[in-house]
Amino acid sequence: MRAPSENLSPCISTEPRALLSTVLSSQNNTRKEYTKMTVKECAKLLGEAVAASEEVKGYLAAKEAYDTSKALQSMLSEYSAQRMLLGQERMKPIGEQESEVIAKLEARVETLYEDITHSEEYLALNAAQQAVNLLMQDVNSEINFYAFGERPCTHDCSTCHADCSSRG
Repeated sequence: MRAPSENLSPCISTEPRALLSTVLSSQNNTRKEYTKMTVKECAKLLGEAVAASEEVKGYLAAKEAYDTSKALQSMLSEYSAQRMLLGQERMKPIGEQESEVIAKLEARVETLYEDITHSEEYLALNAAQQAVNLLMQDVNSEINFYAFGERPCTHDCSTCHADCSSRG
């Protein structure tokens, strides 16, 4: 598989925000070149630029670390097994449930949950996912602006240029 940025014109930055401006900006002379492209062709270029972004690269590296951590995968497997056992114990008729077993299983599930969600790999993956989400929100916001001429509501009326009914 070729690197995503290989398909991009050398005059176009692989930075998603810069590419979006290049593709969509009405003040850019290269816009005429892109008006001949279909929306899907532009989306492909944008997708390739997003794939080449530091946010996506960071996410993929964090996901690889998460997926290959033997300690974390062991905890995840045990967590799943303990939850299944806890569910089975709770499904027993009331008189057959063993409260001591349930308490031990609940405690172990809680400990595993805390260990998993505080692990370096989990935290890194979560942070990387948030960075990708913010990038995608920025990209989507720009697409919506150029397509519909409106910026999304920030819920901060001082930034609004529309006639917001929510303003006091």
